[in-house]
Formats: sequence, C-alpha cells, structure tokens
Amino acid sequence: MRQTAESAALGWALLALAASHLFSFVTNYLAGGECRRADVGRLMFQPYGRVVVLHLAILGGAFLLQQFGSPAAGLALLVLLKTALDALAHLWERSKFSPASVAA
Repeated sequence: MRQTAESAALGWALLALAASHLFSFVTNYLAGGECRRADVGRLMFQPYGRVVVLHLAILGGAFLLQQFGSPAAGLALLVLLKTALDALAHLWERSKFSPASVAA
C-alpha cells in the first residue's frame, strides 16, 4: 500500500513538473516571442548556470545535513535552497530574453 501511495505521489509530482515546463514553454518561448529573440550561442551555454546552481544546492544541503545531523532537516533545507535558487535563475533567464535586453 505504501509503495502504491509513493508511486502515485511521484506520478503527481512528475505531472506537475511537466505541466510547469509546458506552461513556461508556451507562454515564454512561443507566445512571449523568445523563439524569435534567442540566439544559438546564448542557448548553448544556458544550462550551465542551472548545473552550477544544482551543485551548490547539493553541496550546501550536504553541509547542513552534516551540521544538523538529521537527514530530515538537511533534506528540507536542501529542497528550500534548491527551489529558491531555481526561482531566481528562472527570473534571470526571463530577463535575459526580454525584448528590452535583447534590443540593447
């Protein structure tokens, strides 16, 4: 029963993640016109910022886990840190491809 509940929760989480990315793709890239303003050079190196954020969040979470000695506290802080950094990175990416920044 527990495994079924965990599988269902994972399915809902994956569905929410896919819906979020689809919404962002449609509103920002297609409807927002990023597909016309983006250049291949910028797009090529765009994922590396997220990779750095991911590694910082993992290292920071591991450090906090070691300090608190509690996996639950470390995991909660890791999730909060990663979510906050991802939100900031998303906003920064949107500003890079806004009409004002591309025209400048």
